Amino acid sequence: MALLERFPDANILLQYAGRGYHKYGCPYWLPLALKQWRKKHPSQSLLVMFHELWASLPIWKKHFLTETLNSKITKELISLADAVGCLTLHQAERLRALVPSAKISWIPVGTNIIPTEFVDASFTQRSPKEFLIFGLQYTRLLTLQELSDSLKKLYSRGLLEQLHLIGPLETRWDSEEKQLLAEILPTHAVKFHGVIPPEKVSQFLHRVGFSIIGQPPENLTKSSTFMAFASHACNVISPYAATTAVEPVCYLTHPQELLQNKFSDVENDLAARGHNLWNWYKINADWQTNTNKIAKMLHNEDFLAIAS
Repeated sequence: MALLERFPDANILLQYAGRGYHKYGCPYWLPLALKQWRKKHPSQSLLVMFHELWASLPIWKKHFLTETLNSKITKELISLADAVGCLTLHQAERLRALVPSAKISWIPVGTNIIPTEFVDASFTQRSPKEFLIFGLQYTRLLTLQELSDSLKKLYSRGLLEQLHLIGPLETRWDSEEKQLLAEILPTHAVKFHGVIPPEKVSQFLHRVGFSIIGQPPENLTKSSTFMAFASHACNVISPYAATTAVEPVCYLTHPQELLQNKFSDVENDLAARGHNLWNWYKINADWQTNTNKIAKMLHNEDFLAIAS
């Protein structure tokens, strides 16, 4: 409240992740502080963006009470807000179920890796046998565990020659990641790049044939890693891929598709998916698109003019 009092004419954009405010994810003091602010500044706007939601747990679980409190906090924040947004459609459904009268806007995250050159969805400029995993070491480890058998088969059939890993090294997961990789691929087929500048990550995403992600579909639209792939029209290998699924999951590629077909037979289809994935990103998650969505949520014409 002391900080807010320094900016009496400010609107608030609250990025809400409960564990960012309280180790158990239940900042019980937050709605009270915002109620006091709202009383003092009734003409100012509050936009709440939910990054995480409460977990629905059985009563015997040790976090049942704190997660129940977290749902109460979420409900109070919605009642205080002028506009509410979230990162995934799954989150939007849960928030609407909690407060049926609330208008919830879906705003996926954008990419932190901006394309450094013209985005080409075709394979003419790509290396189809180069694959890439990008992100934190624990996330990479989960992806490798999910797709270990598929990566072995892709390599044994000559479809994968080089696997690039980009992101932090030598964390607590270092030995486990390297041990698992040693079981999947020979040493010469794996290249660790560590943390590199965004421009160099972009160069890889323009060049490699496939990126790899292991996250379930409901988490994709809150993954800046996935958005980095999509913004570069880079085809994404996923164990959850299905052409009959909803966007953007229908534009992903299951490893079995590569294993069961000649590459020449699916090349045009892969190029189309890369283009469709990029187009989906531009329509739904591009930073310009997100800025316009937020401006409209706040009914801020000045903001909307700047965004346009």
